[in-house]
Amino acid sequence: NAFFTQVKSTLADFRGVNLQRAKFLDSSFILCHFDDCNAGFLEAPKVNFTGSSWAGAQLDRAVLLGANFSLARLGGASLRGCPMNHANFFSSDLTGAQFTKSNMEGCHLLRVHAEGVVIDGVNLRKAHLSEGNFTGATFDGSYLMEAVTDDAIFEGASFQGVQR
Repeated sequence: NAFFTQVKSTLADFRGVNLQRAKFLDSSFILCHFDDCNAGFLEAPKVNFTGSSWAGAQLDRAVLLGANFSLARLGGASLRGCPMNHANFFSSDLTGAQFTKSNMEGCHLLRVHAEGVVIDGVNLRKAHLSEGNFTGATFDGSYLMEAVTDDAIFEGASFQGVQR
């Protein structure tokens, strides 16, 4: 198990690396590449991943409370069962990502590109989804109480069993 504390990294390449159960504490990874990583059970609360790429990565059950993924690329990534309350995904690419059964209460999903994203059974209470493109997304069984969706696009999205 890797342990990173107070790491400040820019443009590092972690593509395909096994980061399962790694711990990132008080760190930032700006414009780094984590594509196709196995990062299940990663612990990265409040870590800054601005502009980093996680395309195709597996982050199931990662602890991402308050993490910053603004301007990041998470297309096709799996983030199922993750506690990520108050995480920031501002203007990120979430196309085809899987967030099933994650806790995204208070998350910022402003201006995201999230076509085909799977957000089933997710707590989105007080989340901000304004100006995001959620075309073809599924929110089945999710909890959307007090979520803000101003000017978001939900063309062809599924909301079966949604709790409001």
